[in-house]
Amino acid sequence: MKDLKMKIKDFLTNHGDKIKEFLKIFSFVFALNLFLLSFVNLITNGTETDVFYGGDTPRVLQDMTLQDGLHYRTSVHPLFVILTQPFVRIIGKITGVVVAAVIFEALIGALSATLFYRFMQKLKVSKKTSLLATIILTFSFTQVAFNSIFETYVFSQFGLMLMWVIATGLVDKKLELKDYALLVIAGMGSLAFTLTNIVQFLILLTIFLNKNVKHKFIKFGSILLVVLSITVMLADIQKAFWPSANNFFTSSINGFILDKNSEEFTYIERTWSVKRVIFQMNTSFVYQFGLLGGLILEKNNLINLLGLLGFAIFGLINLYYFFRKKKIFQEKIYFA
Repeated sequence: MKDLKMKIKDFLTNHGDKIKEFLKIFSFVFALNLFLLSFVNLITNGTETDVFYGGDTPRVLQDMTLQDGLHYRTSVHPLFVILTQPFVRIIGKITGVVVAAVIFEALIGALSATLFYRFMQKLKVSKKTSLLATIILTFSFTQVAFNSIFETYVFSQFGLMLMWVIATGLVDKKLELKDYALLVIAGMGSLAFTLTNIVQFLILLTIFLNKNVKHKFIKFGSILLVVLSITVMLADIQKAFWPSANNFFTSSINGFILDKNSEEFTYIERTWSVKRVIFQMNTSFVYQFGLLGGLILEKNNLINLLGLLGFAIFGLINLYYFFRKKKIFQEKIYFA
């Protein structure tokens, strides 16, 4: 017991400053998220009216709070119900489930921002720049919007932030058994909340394929298999407690391959055109500013020009970084 106390004391002494930074960032973002979620979903009753950004708020709130709800979207958000509802219902015994959902999502959003700061630090970015980048992230449109409503985005982001923080700690070291276990956790973090995020985990694995590891394809193929196996097992456990929850694996096989009737096909453009590319640029760089002012921006040449301009600035920033960095091809995380 004394040894444990000494270890804890040494840890706090050695990492005291980092812990203080973590708590400061977490507390600030948590308070902001708590205000946004409370204002939209409690004070203005946005949960019931579902008017804020046209979000799918009632369905997500149902997934987070009701055992007998219709949890069909677990087909694309594999473990969302089992990883959120138990915590929300425990907190809800004290506060009520809607307030509990507000608290829990605000907490996850704050953890995401704090992990982003940690991610920047692990990349050896200066403290000042890391803090500035975290502030920009916290007040970006996406963060403000999705931390104002009940949304799976916040949880998906947390899973990806966790994945990339783990990756930065492993990218330049010789992998041991515990490191492979961490990669499994990273993979589950990417897959648990949004099915398509597994693509980012596959990108992450390509970083480690460049390592001098024997039988690398077998090892990393095995990691992917373990990630899928554990997630499918947890999805079956989830279905046992929430019968309406789909198992994402069987749903994907049926919806995308056998029956080809997946709801996701309604979101997929099957034809390529310049108009669709420009529309995507506008969606990424222009349309959200209209939402902040309560406006619906119509398609016109000015909007297209602003979309192209936004994309050009984004591209030039990356080109500047690419040619300015002397050993750019060693920047594995950047390319990922």
